[in-house]
Amino acid sequence: MEKNNIQKILNNLFLVYQPIINLKKQEDSEVINFEALLRSTDTAGFPQKEFCSMIKNNETNKLFLESMFTKINQIKSDKDIWINLAPQQCIYPSTINFLEAVRSSCKNLRIEITEHPITPSKIKDFENFLFALKKLEYQWAFDDVGTGQNTLAFVLKNLNGVSRIKLSLLPFYSLKPASQNLLVKFWSSIAEENNIEFVVEGVSTKEMAQQVWHSGGKLQQGFFWGKPDQLQ
Repeated sequence: MEKNNIQKILNNLFLVYQPIINLKKQEDSEVINFEALLRSTDTAGFPQKEFCSMIKNNETNKLFLESMFTKINQIKSDKDIWINLAPQQCIYPSTINFLEAVRSSCKNLRIEITEHPITPSKIKDFENFLFALKKLEYQWAFDDVGTGQNTLAFVLKNLNGVSRIKLSLLPFYSLKPASQNLLVKFWSSIAEENNIEFVVEGVSTKEMAQQVWHSGGKLQQGFFWGKPDQLQ
């Protein structure tokens, strides 16, 4: 990809931030951190095409990470900022080199590993990346557990060093509330057994927030608590 095209894509990309809530009691909530979500001036929602073009290889991935970090560094927040990394990015040397370079200057940066699959031949490289994250003392999470690559078996195999797991209810909106609650209870028990945080995403109504809370989901994220927006 030509340099001008790369720069054009990067100029059109921006970040919005969605709050993650600690619902201590049913009516007592507190913003504890934010998830940074990628957006583009050219498309609505997640810019899949632009993102895929930027993580095609080690060099464009490096430019992408540097650009996103510049944007994150411009906001003033004392809350942790969770950024998403696709497994494809995790196998590039540029990713771990970048995270090592910014470790001391951005103490509140946290990592979410998305559910997108990688080829079986790259699994070992991916596991080496997770080991390097732990060595750098980054807090990191498995995103959208139970979907894509982040199956129950895969998550359990790679729990060493994980500080958080995130369950999105978005793919399970077709389930009845009772079944959704069982799903939340199951993943909540996995998190509790392993002494890690558990966040439920996709909470869209007050009723859902209360049901999730009763099922063990004290940390929540979704449109009910706040839509993704700019941070000053």
